[in-house]
Amino acid sequence: MTSALDIVEVQVRDGHVTLEQAYVYCWFHPHDATVVYVGATWLHPAARAELHLHGSDPEVRVVGDWLARAGIDATTPMRVLAFRVPSSLDRQAARIDLIGALAQEGWLSDDYGGPFPEVPRQQERTPVSAWTATVIAFLREQAV
Repeated sequence: MTSALDIVEVQVRDGHVTLEQAYVYCWFHPHDATVVYVGATWLHPAARAELHLHGSDPEVRVVGDWLARAGIDATTPMRVLAFRVPSSLDRQAARIDLIGALAQEGWLSDDYGGPFPEVPRQQERTPVSAWTATVIAFLREQAV
């Protein structure tokens, strides 16, 4: 007799849990769907989201602190989208490139709480990768 097993293997690298897959993720404002934070992680995006809301380290709990500063109740539903970063790209470079593209599109919240690289004028800006263009195209389709 065989039974179906649902197995999850967790990898630990350098003393930290990892999926061995990088993600860049966007938190969307609960009222106007602008982007309030863009992050990059090796953790599962759901685990990273939990840390952003309830982590004990203020440098990690950035979204929970942003909610408090914005006067938004922590129980307000929020949307988070995470995008796998190809292994050929550096996750932090992909993150910064996406932030620049989101700013160019006018999709960053007025009270955006993440890193904000200097964004060149539209005609001077060239994405690091086709990945960024694919993410932006997806978000356009989603009517962000």
